[in-house]
Amino acid sequence: MGYGRRREDVGRTVGQSGDGGVDGIINEDPLGLDTIYLQAKRWKGSVGEGPIRDFVGALDLKGVKKGVFLTTSHYTPAAKAAVEGIRSDKKVLLIDGAHLACLMIEHDLGCVGGRVMVFNRLCNPDSKLGVLRWLETVSMPGLSSEPIEHQHLLRAMDALVAQQAGVDKVVSALLRPLVDQDLAVVFYDMTTIRTEGLSRQDGDVRQYGMSKEGLIARQVMLGVVQTADGLPLYHEIFEGNTAEVSTLKPIIGKIVQRYPVKRIIAVADRGLLSIDNLADLQAMKLPGGQPLEFILAVPGKRYSEFVDLLAPIEAQCANAQQEVLTELSWNQLRLVVAHDPQTATEANTQREASRVRHQSPIFPQFPPRA
Repeated sequence: MGYGRRREDVGRTVGQSGDGGVDGIINEDPLGLDTIYLQAKRWKGSVGEGPIRDFVGALDLKGVKKGVFLTTSHYTPAAKAAVEGIRSDKKVLLIDGAHLACLMIEHDLGCVGGRVMVFNRLCNPDSKLGVLRWLETVSMPGLSSEPIEHQHLLRAMDALVAQQAGVDKVVSALLRPLVDQDLAVVFYDMTTIRTEGLSRQDGDVRQYGMSKEGLIARQVMLGVVQTADGLPLYHEIFEGNTAEVSTLKPIIGKIVQRYPVKRIIAVADRGLLSIDNLADLQAMKLPGGQPLEFILAVPGKRYSEFVDLLAPIEAQCANAQQEVLTELSWNQLRLVVAHDPQTATEANTQREASRVRHQSPIFPQFPPRA
């Protein structure tokens, strides 16, 4: 971060008994005439006022006027107030887990495993073990000569999950200039990802649900939002038995918060439509007060609300040789009706084959014995 003339000049670790609450010392100049004292702790809960005051007391005893208190968790309001009340000749900076993640990404510290996996996803996606084999065949700029092991990749994933909020903040800031501020057409879809193993963990998202293959399987659900140009904006993992319709509103809400565009048109498929969803989407507002616009693609026969409305058109579609395209009004919404004879024929053939397959006897029928 610009401290010290050479890497060994940057500072040193202390962190021993009798250190007075100081874990490290940073030199602001090559001669070490001005120093910053550092305390770094991996807290499970919030850091309160007590540890902060102890650290400030340690600075007073050593005659130091600058200090950084760093934690992987976060600070209570009382801890922040204690720093604000420090006299003007002393300055103490609080860095929480989210801020730490941003700094690590910005200065490429401890992110080698993550960077390697990102490059692999872009070039030749593979498993964690596959990434190690892939590394032996490529050359990456800025990669240290120290070998990367499987545990490094797993720890990188753990670190990303632990600081997900900070990482999301950085990624959003990088993507924001690439998003059209006047109009953003965003596509949202969900898919299922099968998982292996029978172990269970606290808060496990691996749950049994209906997979995309039509089977009950242990899985997670992945929701992805991307622009019309294919630029991914956000993704989230849900429990494997989550109903798709319950994810649309919160996901779009996060997009609205992260990307202050003037107009958003959300495009989603049939699995995300429900009457409640429509009401929620119609009620959503952008930061500027404009309503959220949306396009949902659904099979008309699946929803009883459309039966009477589509009845006159159904007869027209039954004998159609070309695509039928018309527009109706439903609940103050535009209802665009499209029918493709070829697609309809293929779908009917698949449904009939599935019906026959499910009606077939499981066991062979043998003639009765004489």
